[in-house]
Amino acid sequence: MNNLTSKQLGSTTGYAPSSSGARDSVDYIDIHRVLRGLRRRIWLLIFVAIAAAGAFAGIASLQEPQYESSATLMLDPREQRALGNQTQVVQHLKLTSPIVDSEVAVLRGQSLQMRALELVLGDPELARRYYAIDPALQPPGLVDRLQSIASSALSQLFGSAATAGPEPIAEPRDESADLDGRKKRILGVLRKGLSVHRIGESYAINLRQETADPELSATFANALAAVYIQEQVENRRKTMEEVTGWLQVQVDASGRELERAEEAVRDFRVADSWNSKDVLRQQLDEMKVQIAETRADQVTKRAWLQTVASLADENEIMVIAQQQGSSLLQQLHNELEALLREDVRLSSSLSADHPDRRNLAVEMARLRANIDDAVLSYSAGLQSEVEVLHLREKDLEVEIAAMDHKLEQLELTDISFRQLERKADAARISYENLLARLGEARAQVTFERAEAKVIDPAEISLVPSSPKVKLMAAFGAALGLSATLIFIVLREFVSAGFTQANELENHFALPVLGSIPHVRMKKPFAVIAKMNMDRFSPLAERVRQISAILGQKNKSGDTLTMVVMSSLPDEGKTTTAMAMAYTYASFDKRTVLVDLDTRCAEAMPALTQGTGPDLSSWLEKGGDPSACTYPSQQGDFWVIGNRNGAGNMVPPPSRDEIRALLTELSKNFDVIVVDAPPLLVLSDGLAIAKEVDHILMNVRYRKTAKQSVATALALLEKVGERPTGLIMTMTDAKSEPQAYGYGYSYGYS
Repeated sequence: MNNLTSKQLGSTTGYAPSSSGARDSVDYIDIHRVLRGLRRRIWLLIFVAIAAAGAFAGIASLQEPQYESSATLMLDPREQRALGNQTQVVQHLKLTSPIVDSEVAVLRGQSLQMRALELVLGDPELARRYYAIDPALQPPGLVDRLQSIASSALSQLFGSAATAGPEPIAEPRDESADLDGRKKRILGVLRKGLSVHRIGESYAINLRQETADPELSATFANALAAVYIQEQVENRRKTMEEVTGWLQVQVDASGRELERAEEAVRDFRVADSWNSKDVLRQQLDEMKVQIAETRADQVTKRAWLQTVASLADENEIMVIAQQQGSSLLQQLHNELEALLREDVRLSSSLSADHPDRRNLAVEMARLRANIDDAVLSYSAGLQSEVEVLHLREKDLEVEIAAMDHKLEQLELTDISFRQLERKADAARISYENLLARLGEARAQVTFERAEAKVIDPAEISLVPSSPKVKLMAAFGAALGLSATLIFIVLREFVSAGFTQANELENHFALPVLGSIPHVRMKKPFAVIAKMNMDRFSPLAERVRQISAILGQKNKSGDTLTMVVMSSLPDEGKTTTAMAMAYTYASFDKRTVLVDLDTRCAEAMPALTQGTGPDLSSWLEKGGDPSACTYPSQQGDFWVIGNRNGAGNMVPPPSRDEIRALLTELSKNFDVIVVDAPPLLVLSDGLAIAKEVDHILMNVRYRKTAKQSVATALALLEKVGERPTGLIMTMTDAKSEPQAYGYGYSYGYS
């Protein structure tokens, strides 16, 4: 009977998979489903975000405050005069990105940082504060304390079995090695908070130090910058001294070569009896030597004149005075410094308009003018000497040219003599060039200047740079919010059960007759009270929808029989069966609810009163089962089942008994709703399924696993049965876009 009816219902009502199932592939994401899940758990999102923000803020507030100080170095982008190898003794070196990056690497070097640490340790007060950050002096951390507790517990546990040996003899400590190790540990702490980087594409380098002591951060950053500049000056002076020494060797070698070349020329003249020309040639040689010395002196004087001008611009008067040996300049400079100190002293008590300070200002102006006049006089003297040397060079050039012309007129020089002469000239030119460059190098040695300067020294910070409690709180809130969002989205899609009717239809190719929303109830029979209270609630409408689809009679016009079953317990089958019976009774149909879940009978005890015969009595004695039916106190339908309730182990009826029971009941009732036990727990439902018109399979929203439903359907298929349709129970009304509710009110006058 059931096979025919179910097939006819499936073919006539046309319950094919939903048309929207075409887009429900594995790659399809239902945005509305995700949004509904987020809306249901909005308070969870807020709670987790607030909790994470509080946790991160609490962790950040427990951390020790750190203070940051930064110093900025500027590399001099101007071209510097530098001395190179033998092939190019003087060259221009421009700053490029690789050179700036190399300087950054030098500042990051451990050796330079150790020198900076030793510099600040020279101050006893600072040394005490730096030694305080030695990791060896810090209290043990949480991990160390746990290890100590574990070691102590183990020693107490096994101490009785251990034999105490002699105490080890303490070896003498090497204080120098301990001091070096202490410095290395302190430097390790400082290096963790040190950052050296180039500022963009500029020539500026930023040194940023972060420690728990603001003064340590500032002093170490400034010390590192000072040591770097000092090392530059030392390296520059050392390089210039080395190059000057090398140039001196080259000048001496070139001078000896020049002497040999000139001696060869003289020997050639003697050998060829050029005695008549010896005086002329000797004079020519002397003039050439003189012009070489004149040029060398001129180059040296010009270099010193430029150095004096640079020193005067930078107010290095004492250097000029020391090089000049002028007691007048030294006296004027000392007097000016004394007046400056006196003016500083008076400035604390007298205003700038006070006569004493104005007199001091006049006197200082006079001294500055005298110093400027002395420097200008000295520079003018140097300029005069350079001009005299230049004029002498020109005169010697004229005389040499005249004598060369005269010699050319006197004789025809042979090839050998010309070769010797050219060799001597080449040696002379090389000697002159080297001599001139030696003068430049000596001038640069006396003028020491670093290629970098501090443009922004580090200052003591009064505000901690970390931890940033607000930032950590915001990060924690964002992290908690993100984690919760991911959890909610994954929970929506990684679920063992079903959440949408079309998903259920597409998976099993069975129609979903309806979705019964979740209603909070302590017992299944409370569903009748809920439907009585609001006959147009979503729950009542969904049950009426299912009953309308099934109809009120079978195809032959006889009593309509149906069974409500599920794959596992707690899927709402008893609630569904009671709701179906109540709904059919509201259609003025004589309806009976048959509770055949004999091992967990709930209908009779909950819906009826009395002590008359029940289903177990009919199974024992037979007769008319209508005598064992009782009207429900909460609805217009009848109930038959075991009265003893759940836990009463009553043997299940056989298939023949089930057939006889339904046949007898169909004589007095229009609709028979059977509550069957779960298929995967008891096999009774398979026998019941063979005797009814419709099989309704409950699937609980999100809870019922796909494999459980598939296994239950496979069991029905083995006995030749197929459910009329599926019912999704305990759904979330908010997650269903088609959720609705009606309310009516009538008034009569």
